[in-house]
Amino acid sequence: MSRSPLIRTVAALAALSVILTFTPVAPAAAQDVSVAAIPDFIFNGSGWGHGIGMSQYGAQGYAIKGWSAGQIIQHYFKGSYVGTRDPKRIRVYLDPAAGWGDAGYTRQYWTIRPGYAGGKLKINGTEYPDGAYKFTASGSSVVVTGGSLASPLTLTGEVVVYPVGGSPPLLQVVEGTGVYGSGYVRHRGFIRLTASGGKMRIIGDLSMEDYVKGVIPRESPASWRPAALQAQAIAARSYAYASTTVLCTPASQAYGGHSKGSDRTSPDYTTGEQSSTNAAADATANRYAMYGGNVIKTYFSSSMGGNTANIEDSWSYSTPQPYYTGVPSPYEGLAGCPNQSWTVQFDGLTLAARLKSSSTVRNELADHGLAPVPAGAGSTVWVSSISVDYGVSGYPRWVYFKFLTGDTVKLSAYTVKVALGLKSPNFHPTTFPIARVKGNDRFATSVAVSNAAFPGGTAPAVVIASGEDYADALTGSAVAGAAGGPLLLTMKGSLPGSVASEIKSLAPSKVYIMGGEAAVSKSVETNVRAILPAATIVRVAGSNRFQTSVRAAETVKGLTGITKTIVVSGSSWADAAAISGLAYAKAYPILLTDTNALPGSVSAFLSANKPAGTLIAGGTAVVTTGVENTVRNLTGGDVKRLAGSNRYYTSSAIAEHSFQAEGFGAAEVFLATGNAYPDALSGGVLAGVTSQPILLTDTDTCPGGTQWFLREHKAAIEKLTIFGGTSAVSMDGLLSLDAVMR
Repeated sequence: MSRSPLIRTVAALAALSVILTFTPVAPAAAQDVSVAAIPDFIFNGSGWGHGIGMSQYGAQGYAIKGWSAGQIIQHYFKGSYVGTRDPKRIRVYLDPAAGWGDAGYTRQYWTIRPGYAGGKLKINGTEYPDGAYKFTASGSSVVVTGGSLASPLTLTGEVVVYPVGGSPPLLQVVEGTGVYGSGYVRHRGFIRLTASGGKMRIIGDLSMEDYVKGVIPRESPASWRPAALQAQAIAARSYAYASTTVLCTPASQAYGGHSKGSDRTSPDYTTGEQSSTNAAADATANRYAMYGGNVIKTYFSSSMGGNTANIEDSWSYSTPQPYYTGVPSPYEGLAGCPNQSWTVQFDGLTLAARLKSSSTVRNELADHGLAPVPAGAGSTVWVSSISVDYGVSGYPRWVYFKFLTGDTVKLSAYTVKVALGLKSPNFHPTTFPIARVKGNDRFATSVAVSNAAFPGGTAPAVVIASGEDYADALTGSAVAGAAGGPLLLTMKGSLPGSVASEIKSLAPSKVYIMGGEAAVSKSVETNVRAILPAATIVRVAGSNRFQTSVRAAETVKGLTGITKTIVVSGSSWADAAAISGLAYAKAYPILLTDTNALPGSVSAFLSANKPAGTLIAGGTAVVTTGVENTVRNLTGGDVKRLAGSNRYYTSSAIAEHSFQAEGFGAAEVFLATGNAYPDALSGGVLAGVTSQPILLTDTDTCPGGTQWFLREHKAAIEKLTIFGGTSAVSMDGLLSLDAVMR
């Protein structure tokens, strides 16, 4: 069996269909090993939309605070004022599937009838009685059938359909029109139909005021304050005035028509115009947002997350304008905005795949002569780091994605929003490469670590330790290091399925079980024998935790000999877990002690073996000075205490010693939660195999003691790898680590 070192989770490994060709990581070459884990990136964002111009939730918030519509417009469009213009007509593509140009021709036919039962309509000036008239494209001609027509009517050029009578005059389109693509929508104004290539284009032609009435309730809830709805009316009117022709979707602004319903005598108004929004349109009739005597194109979107963007920050290639300058939008939360903040997480492989497959990305890179996304992105090549240039409004303007190949791709923030499906371009991504080695639980995480440490798929030995009680498990690190295999965690009464599969896959000739049957039951041993009938199974156990640590030390001595030993508290797991990587890498046995006195069995081992050096992990509150002096007297060797004011500072002290005195590197730093031992213990195997330090961190934040080592070696650290999932180190914890590394 050959594994890839591209480790995410055990399940991901099982499902991985792409064969990756990396050089296998051999545990024997400890100084040269680097784990090719894919980093995770978190995008913390705010708002929903493009971020330019007026925030709709912000307008409602300002209305709640008592602002007028004019004040709202003048705030969001800096330097603008509200002025008047003569009435104007607007054209709107009624099919939501339509685009500009040839993309406006979408269907072979449209069916139109009067908006009222018993009404009439005109087709190119000729009046016809009530009926459903079908307009079908035939090349560039339009063939009209149905209604009162006895035979097909073939028309060339543009066909214009007018409503006759009714208050207001309306036409109804049977097929789906308007922003929701609803059938039987009634529209104000008249309809223009054109055929090309066997398809039809349908455009509504209506007065500006009629159009605005179909927009406001689709863009802002009709229940909002009058000032907010009036600000929306002014913004919708100004946007349309500057556009002349618009789509019926948010690609321009949402237009829903007058009403809908197959029964024209009692149509449904809930998806069309509303009394409150019509009142807002009437109250602001012919009023526009203006700057320097001209109507400005008033962009708006749902929410901005507290501040709007300079146009050149969101749409990076745009020309700056005074009225598109970012301003505060502080009252979105007051208005009940659901997108004040959001968080999305991607791994580097997913990011690479999204960028590679995005036509928006390809178009931007090609249009501006920028480097393309490298070949293999999303399969064997992933994003390894991100950097960002932020604009003056605080929005990201340019985002740089660095790939495993060394290639860097520069993209505008809005293109990134589109490619990744983000809610807005107001985001702040983690920029430092941070990966996870994780499983669904502590047992599966120990398997994921084994996969990463032994990608070749085999190991000469396996150490099995309790994943439910730390005492015997902690001393297994050195045994695993001396034996050259992983440390896998088990439940007391049964062997987890993921662990059983890993043992079978590794096919070791020897298995060490840490602790007596009170820690790892006989049934687990029986399970192991069934999986590996030819393997030698050795139980490393004493009558208590201290004697078990001595048995582990004797096992290490038999495998590699003794150069140094490690002494830690037998009543606290944190310091032993933090030093597990060093214990594995150097096969330094871990001996447990009482806080105030060295147990007799441990004293006897030290006296008999007299190691040249002993490391005491932890401060005097867990291992007293008296114990330190006893160790020094028994061994006659060098005794060094690695300690800090708490477990996090102690883990940094251990990492610093490993770096300065034990030949460890710092290009990759491993992190495990300081709130539970299993991930740090099994992760110590990978830290030991790679000769890279392991630090403890908090679930939701990076403690000061951990920060110390990271800041001290920031220039050398190339990536961080977390053991365990978000229950061990949460997204907030990951963000805290990223902040330290910026």
